[in-house]
Amino acid sequence: PDGGTYVAVARAFAGSTGDYEMRLDRPATPSLEIHSSTEGSIEDRGDLTVFSFTTISPGTRLRIDLASEDRLGFDLIDPGPTFAVVVEDAAGGQEPALLTLRREGEYHVVVSGRGSSNGEFTLTLTELNVDDLPAGEAIEASILFAGDIDIFELPGTACAAATLAPDAGD
Repeated sequence: PDGGTYVAVARAFAGSTGDYEMRLDRPATPSLEIHSSTEGSIEDRGDLTVFSFTTISPGTRLRIDLASEDRLGFDLIDPGPTFAVVVEDAAGGQEPALLTLRREGEYHVVVSGRGSSNGEFTLTLTELNVDDLPAGEAIEASILFAGDIDIFELPGTACAAATLAPDAGD
């Protein structure tokens, strides 16, 4: 939420009365480091695990992987704050989220169970390197492991045709 003043209201229901205690806790949000993984768990239905990371330049490209054998997902909240992306389900080999972050600042990744799901997870952030692919030039590269991604920026001209010719070798 935005900064400002909020109001908390305590009231009796059905004629009940008595003493109570109210306290505002601000739990620490664990930081995520880019190019690293962290493990966590969703213990009970409705639980959330929140992580934060900071970017210093708009246009940063990230890959976010949530690995779990359970039906978990995540929301990414940008510094706006608006929801930048919602990934519905990590079970069964969910594809990673590939994002271009539009703002600098602190982002939050909110991991939760979908439906009544709970379980353990591994969350990984990777900054993606983007290479230019000039017209008429070949670039040699390697895919080193399953799920690896190479990204290239291509110059474009309106209404111009282009052909990509990947050579898979052997």
